[in-house]
Order: sequence, then C-alpha cells, then structure tokens
Amino acid sequence: MHYIGYLIYAAVIASFFFVPAVKSLVSMSYELATEITIGCLLVAIYPPLKFLTYHIRGMKDKVSYERICSVSQTCGNTVVSLGLIGTFVGLTQMIEKIAGAIGGEGGSIDEQIALIMTAIGESLNAMSFAFLTSVMGVAASVMIFCASVYFKMYFGQEDVEDEAHISDETLLERLQKLEEDNNKLRRYMNRIIQSNVDRKELASIVISNTIQVKALTEASGKLATSIHSQGELNETVINSIHEFKDNLSKIQQSQEAILKFEAGSYEKLSKINESTENLSGIQKEQASKLKQAIGAIAGGLLSIKS
Repeated sequence: MHYIGYLIYAAVIASFFFVPAVKSLVSMSYELATEITIGCLLVAIYPPLKFLTYHIRGMKDKVSYERICSVSQTCGNTVVSLGLIGTFVGLTQMIEKIAGAIGGEGGSIDEQIALIMTAIGESLNAMSFAFLTSVMGVAASVMIFCASVYFKMYFGQEDVEDEAHISDETLLERLQKLEEDNNKLRRYMNRIIQSNVDRKELASIVISNTIQVKALTEASGKLATSIHSQGELNETVINSIHEFKDNLSKIQQSQEAILKFEAGSYEKLSKINESTENLSGIQKEQASKLKQAIGAIAGGLLSIKS
C-alpha cells in the first residue's frame, strides 16, 4: 500500500504536464511568487525522499516510523505557512498601491483617474499573488498528507509480521516475565498488609503532629509580631537618642555663647574698674591741690589782717 504514496506524487507531477489548469496555476504562481513557489516544491519533495531512504535500507522500526510522521507533519504545516506568508505579502502590496494612488496629489482629473486605474491593476496582480500562494501551499499540504498516510502503512507491516511469527519459546519467556512481575507485586502487597502500624495510632500521630504544627505556626506569628513591634520600639528609641543629641549640641552651643559673653563682660568690667580707680586717684590729687590752695589763701588772708 505504501506504493500509492509514490503514485500520488507521480500523479501530481503528471498533471503539471497534461492538465492545462494545473500548469497555468503553477506557472502563474512561479511568475508572481518565485521564492515561495520554489520553497513549497522543495518542502513537498522532502517527505518522499526521506521515506525512499528508509524503504531502500529496509528500516521499519518504531524510530523510523516516528521520524517519517514528524517529517510529514512538519512539511505539511510548513507549506501552508509559506502560502499564508505569500497571502499577507500580496495583501500588503495591494493596500500599499491603492493607498498610494488615492493619496496622490497634483495633475488633472484624467491623470488622477489613470493613476488610480493603474494602481487597481497592480493591486489585482498583488491579490493574485496572495491567493495563488495560498492555493499552492494548501495543495502541497494535501499532497504531503495524502501520501504520508500510505507511507505509514509500510511501517505497520512489520508489527503484523512479527506478531504472526512469534515462536512458542518467545511466548513462554513473556509468560515467565509476567509471572515474575506478579510475584513481585504479591510480595509488595504482603509487606503492606503485614505491617505492624496501627491505623488509629497512625491517625493520632498525624493529628498530634497537625496540632503541633498549628501551635508552631501561631507561635511563629506571635514572634513575628513581637519582632515587628520591637523593631518599631527600637526605631523610636533611636529617634529619641538622635533628638537628645541634637538638644545637647544646642545646649553646648548656648553654653559656649554664654561663656564668650561672660568673658567679654569680665574684660569690660575690669576695664571699668581700672578707669574708676584712675578717676579716684585723679580726684584725690585734685582734692589735695584744692586743700593746698585753700591753705595758701587762708595764710594770705591772715597775713593781710595782721
């Protein structure tokens, strides 16, 4: 049945040469979107080439089956994605050309109409580009998935042949392995059943552990709260200490100002005292001189009377 996959690819290739519609579709897609068309063809050819290598080498194992499934799925999704990319590119070009024609300035009405008609023609080419790439991607995807269905049948034959040619010795080995597994399972179940752990005791242990965990959770919550409050108290104490330091510095500055004022006052008072002492000495000298003058005057008056 896997040869039908080759026939599907051969039929698609033959339709390009003998069906005019297919040839026209591929030719137009190649002219408008060369890169995307070539990419779709290369991706579509990869799955049969990969299967051909497995077929020639006679690889029917599970790994080869999984690989051909992965390759077919990836290639089918890739060609569809390429077609969608071409669609978006074509629609973008169409909108760009129409917007450029509508937004054109200058020229007469006839010139603007001609410009718009030209832009419409170019936008139709861009629309053809968009839809042709989508058609190419979908067609290639359908071809890949249809062929991969028959390619996968090649790998399913090995399992049927193996099951049909299983010998009695192989069946006995499988039965012995099953018995060993059953014996292991029985021993494990017996260990569980013969365990000496009382369910009630286990339940009480679980309940006590749960209560202890709950108490520890509450204690941890209280501890976190006390730590938080202690942190706030420490912050308040630190702020008070900083304020006390600021007040001490202000008091120190006031004391220094008072000391400076007292020192200046003491100097001024000492100067006043000196000036007072000097003034009293001058007054004493003037008083003695006045006494002498008065004595001289009195002596002169006495001499005049005599």
